[in-house]
Amino acid sequence: MSRSPNLVPLALAVLLGLSVTSARAAEADKLLPGDATEVVVVNVKQVLESPLGKKYLTDLVKAALAQSPEAQKILAATGVDPLNDVTTVTAASSGSDVDKAVIIVRGSFDPAKAGAAAEEYAKKNPTLLKIHKDGGTVVYENNADNTPMFGAFVDSSTVVLSPSQAVVAAALKNGGTAPAKLKKEFAALVERADGSQAVWLAALLPEEVRSLLAANDKSKDLADKVTGVVGGIAVDKDLQVALAVTTTDARTAEAVADVLGEMKRFARLFVQGNKEVGKTLGPVVDGVKVATAKTDVTLTGRVPEDVIDKLVKQLQAAKAEPKKP
Repeated sequence: MSRSPNLVPLALAVLLGLSVTSARAAEADKLLPGDATEVVVVNVKQVLESPLGKKYLTDLVKAALAQSPEAQKILAATGVDPLNDVTTVTAASSGSDVDKAVIIVRGSFDPAKAGAAAEEYAKKNPTLLKIHKDGGTVVYENNADNTPMFGAFVDSSTVVLSPSQAVVAAALKNGGTAPAKLKKEFAALVERADGSQAVWLAALLPEEVRSLLAANDKSKDLADKVTGVVGGIAVDKDLQVALAVTTTDARTAEAVADVLGEMKRFARLFVQGNKEVGKTLGPVVDGVKVATAKTDVTLTGRVPEDVIDKLVKQLQAAKAEPKKP
């Protein structure tokens, strides 16, 4: 299929500037598929309870729910409060095949209440929600946006979602009773991530990116020597973001550092030429640090509280402007 889940926003991470100083090795969720090659984990509870979360994100979630009466009804019927019941969200995939993508939601749920609400909803909306039962397992098929999404309760603390019913069925069979059996290279990246961060990610270099590198004369020598990325975001009053690009040797790391340095210079020219964002984002781009550490290329940076405040005000002002006819 042509759709790509884009679970690891590399370009944004590079522009923000990141570094890796692991305080606590991350652990792979036990329900991760064995063929996973990229994962992003969001500690929802940690993000919402941070000063930044309390200042902006909680209200954003409430506003989003307020715009969807149907979502409010579903949440009320199932007894799920996204602001209090969800602890972490893990999104993983294998390359660009979106059908292998999986979302694992950890928290506190009431499967019986949710199931009863789903049964009632399915009776009234048989084309939007279908319920598949196989013995003691129940899988829900949501067709609300014309793109099937399957989901199931693994237990009272875990929900699994995927575009593939087979992926959900595999998670139910697994049950999370044993550690995930990941590819050796991918497992090594996950272990390097800082599990204490509000957001952390790890990914092997996608084959699509590798092909793009190989097709360019300036980067073809890097195609088989850049192995992956690992990083995280710490959320407090500001954002401390981090990324490391892993390579096979120090010479390749130096070459990648040069490429990222050029990207930083391009980003600086872009913000300097844009009056609306130049003054706000200029210092952020200038604060990006690119360095090499053996076979890694690290990027470090910070989005200060005052910059976040300015960006939020600019977005609010843009949203409040009357639309031109």
